Amino acid sequence: MFYLSGFADEICDHFQTQLEVLADLNIHAIELRGVNGQNLSQLSLEETKQIHEMLTQYHIRVSALGSPLGKISLQDDFAPHLDLFRHMMQQAQILETSYVRIFSFYDANAEGARAQVMDRLEQFLRCTPGGITLLHENEKGIYGDTAERCLDILSYFEGTPLLATFDPANLIQVGEPSVPGAFNLLKPYIAYVHVKDALYQTGEVVPAGMGDAAWPQLIEALRQMQYKGYLSLEPHLADFTGFQGLELAEDIAKTPQKADKSRGESLFRLAAEKLRQLLKEEEIQ
Repeated sequence: MFYLSGFADEICDHFQTQLEVLADLNIHAIELRGVNGQNLSQLSLEETKQIHEMLTQYHIRVSALGSPLGKISLQDDFAPHLDLFRHMMQQAQILETSYVRIFSFYDANAEGARAQVMDRLEQFLRCTPGGITLLHENEKGIYGDTAERCLDILSYFEGTPLLATFDPANLIQVGEPSVPGAFNLLKPYIAYVHVKDALYQTGEVVPAGMGDAAWPQLIEALRQMQYKGYLSLEPHLADFTGFQGLELAEDIAKTPQKADKSRGESLFRLAAEKLRQLLKEEEIQ
């Protein structure tokens, strides 16, 4: 069974509006990243508790923390980042989520970088409380950007609370097909899926099903593996050139004076509608 979630900070900065739009879309989970213009990691534990109270009021759970952990250079001092990691583990416990998204560091192509990446990830794992799983996302430019490198990480830490967030659009942006190749390679480790699409030729991010990530085949592959987890909308459609030509964009086209937050909401609604259309076409309600 698939559960919908999403990065609601792409709707707008204002957290209450994020929750109102999610509730209106009948989406009852959020991948928490931006809150009132701040990254979640910047919030105090007391502020995090207040966020949890708001989520409870709207009956919205946290599917994962969309953290920036591991999104620094290997040349950067790691000690402050490890302190940030510990802080976010406390936030995850307050927010009652078992998943925290992480990355595997920039500038990771130098000689000896692999050993440094593995050492830093091992330090993350040593500081991970029971009940929390770290989800490595394949992101362009980090060590684990390709499927082979993701497999290297995940197999190295086999048996630990480190699994994969599968992002098919990010694979397209590094020139790799999402299915069947990357999916089959990483299938034993996939615990979470980001919903966006991209074009090989330009790298542009587009709504799911409108790019080269083969979303119908991916949905079928997830169904075949009996995936029971989140499909998390990460639209990244701010520069989507085809927006004005879609029916769901008419409200913005007719009222171009609306603020950016209205465009963000419309783009998020577009992404949600496109995903639901795909699920309906694949006979998944």
